[in-house]
Amino acid sequence: EIARKYDRVVQVVTQRRASPPHIEARDRVVHGGLLGKVGMVELYGFYHQRLPHFAPVSTPPANIDWNFYCGPAPLVPYRADIHPINWRAFRAFGNGYIADLGVHFLDTVRWMLGLRWPNRISCEGGVFVDTQSPSDVPDTQSAALQYDDLLITWTSREWSALPPGEAGPWGAKVYGDKGTLTLGSLTYSFEPIDGGKKLSGDLSAEMAKFPHDRQLLPMDRELVPLTRPNMRDFIHAI
Repeated sequence: EIARKYDRVVQVVTQRRASPPHIEARDRVVHGGLLGKVGMVELYGFYHQRLPHFAPVSTPPANIDWNFYCGPAPLVPYRADIHPINWRAFRAFGNGYIADLGVHFLDTVRWMLGLRWPNRISCEGGVFVDTQSPSDVPDTQSAALQYDDLLITWTSREWSALPPGEAGPWGAKVYGDKGTLTLGSLTYSFEPIDGGKKLSGDLSAEMAKFPHDRQLLPMDRELVPLTRPNMRDFIHAI
């Protein structure tokens, strides 16, 4: 309402709504009716970003203004391996992995299936394994979101190996009575129950259009192709 009142452009987004393979999965598999009736979705994250042991508290290096880094959050004691990625393990900077990894694929699935608010949410977990870590977010967590005729679950284990057969440490499985759609960070695959044609997609076509992406650092190489459409959309809106 405020954006419209003051004629401003506001964009709130998670990358996979703009990801070419995920758009293809939505249009080709979900909207194409290949899944049939969807009864359950499993979301999962097994990245080990909640370290079992962090570096000891120390003085920040001269090139990091730690007070500015923490900003309005509590001044967390500096440890060398909090920045740039393991800040996720501290509540001062976020709400744990369900609000970090989990929200991305929950949003993706809601977008693909046209879902809004669930009827009921339950969640449990805690610090069960890496109890010596200074991290204050759960290392083990399970959540369930119940709709009228659909159950979505989230599982996070920051200490275990990847389950056998999983394509990656983070993603979603959408189960229908005609087949299963597996969503990875940059990929999708569909396997029908009746043994019919399998489908899959990745960023190959996008990489062919922008070959310089291959020269980027690994994290940028993954995220730039998924972020570029959002940048285009924002500029177009302006």
